[in-house]
Amino acid sequence: MNPNDKKWKEKKLNHYDNKILFDDNERNFVMGDWEEPVMKAHAEITCRNGGDILEIGFGMGISADYIQQQDIKSHTIIELNDEIHEKAVEWSKDKPNTKIIHGDWKTIKLEKQFDAIFYDAGEQAPSDTIALSLLPLYILRFCKVGTIVTMFNHMWEPTTTWHKRFFTDKQIKFYEVDARVPDGRENGYNEEHEIYYLPEWVVAEDDTEEKYRKCITR
Repeated sequence: MNPNDKKWKEKKLNHYDNKILFDDNERNFVMGDWEEPVMKAHAEITCRNGGDILEIGFGMGISADYIQQQDIKSHTIIELNDEIHEKAVEWSKDKPNTKIIHGDWKTIKLEKQFDAIFYDAGEQAPSDTIALSLLPLYILRFCKVGTIVTMFNHMWEPTTTWHKRFFTDKQIKFYEVDARVPDGRENGYNEEHEIYYLPEWVVAEDDTEEKYRKCITR
């Protein structure tokens, strides 16, 4: 494991009723309860076809709760941070269709390919910044044709850090969600926002690792 990622794995967090911070600094924002409508929309869109769901990142468990409300077969969650992993394990005890995996999603090998994936690991672990910009390459190993992939969009506009590099506009659909950040300065953002743009990618037959590696070198 990358030494800096290991630091994030072991990092102590500050858990409040309405948010998670690290280093007890408002600028080091992990998640907040204002994300409720965003997480609800992600769960409904990601899980609309049911089946086996993969969630990357647990956070406060808001999206996990909404995913559990959908008509799904199974719910697998990967979480790197030690503290959050413990909370996810406790949360899952009365949910027999869940599986909690402790580790780095970028290196974990799973035999199963999923019907839908929600990615919200953030960019807390340093190598996640790279992985986020190369998301299709990293996540394809968990996918099959027809897999629905959505991810938390930190850009707060109809674009992402990766889709222009890999896709045409027709391959990515953005849903508008009413989700006001109550105070951008205190929630990890520099300004207030009222519309969240939820990105969706449905994996097609020609979505291959070889195809996306060519996107990097061209």
